[in-house]
Amino acid sequence: MARDDLECISILQTACKLSTRALNRFPRRLCRGAPSPRLSDSETTVRRAGLLLLVSAFAYYTLWTLVTRLFPLSREWAIRLPALVLLSGLSFVAALTGFVLVETARGNRTAARRRSEGKKGD
Repeated sequence: MARDDLECISILQTACKLSTRALNRFPRRLCRGAPSPRLSDSETTVRRAGLLLLVSAFAYYTLWTLVTRLFPLSREWAIRLPALVLLSGLSFVAALTGFVLVETARGNRTAARRRSEGKKGD
């Protein structure tokens, strides 16, 4: 074998050893049929909203391709409609981010209030 081939083989063997070591350190409970952690209601809501967003985007672009084949649109609407969809999607993401930030701040305030009440009672 050529020297380059031997170097490639040794590099691949080293990479395989390193990846095997990394996998051996991975927690087994995550790998083998352990029950997954229970999701909170807000996490479930976010996942459902994301799924709804993806399905609606897929449906929109599928219908877009079918409609433009059957009913040709002017160039103006071919630009306006996707821009409106993009704008509404970005608005949804911004609103969701704002909601999460407000809820996190509310939770932090409640936790701080409970801690301060607990210290006063001691």
